[in-house]
Amino acid sequence: MITRIIGLGNLLAGDDGVGVHVVGELARRKLPPGVQVIDGGNCGLGLLSLLEGAQQVIIIDAILCAKAPGSVLQLDGRRFALQEQEAPCSHRLSLAQTLRLADILGYGCRVRIIGISPGPARLGTQLSPGVRAALPRVVEMVCEQVKGFGYGG
Repeated sequence: MITRIIGLGNLLAGDDGVGVHVVGELARRKLPPGVQVIDGGNCGLGLLSLLEGAQQVIIIDAILCAKAPGSVLQLDGRRFALQEQEAPCSHRLSLAQTLRLADILGYGCRVRIIGISPGPARLGTQLSPGVRAALPRVVEMVCEQVKGFGYGG
């Protein structure tokens, strides 16, 4: 079984880079064989190639919501993909649109999303205090989910 943990975001845009920060922490841990940790950056449609061939996927990303910065949401990828109503754009797909396309193409992977509510948008490499404080919790959540996929540890 292949499990991919994919962190999304832009490290130069403050809290938007939280997914990449999380996978950086996970890369320092000993994870079971078959678990791949990937810095997905701002891959957009390129996310499709990262989903292909995986049975389980955990995506970590900043998710805009009406919660305090650092709040953590766990979302089912299929539900997330169906709920977003963003209009399609010819040159860039949102996370939800990309997940819908993966479903249409028959990728068949189970996707879980861990979203972290960001603070106000800003440039810079530092996370806001609330988001930074959530990192250890998110790392542990991912490790627990990996165990739930049937890996030991």
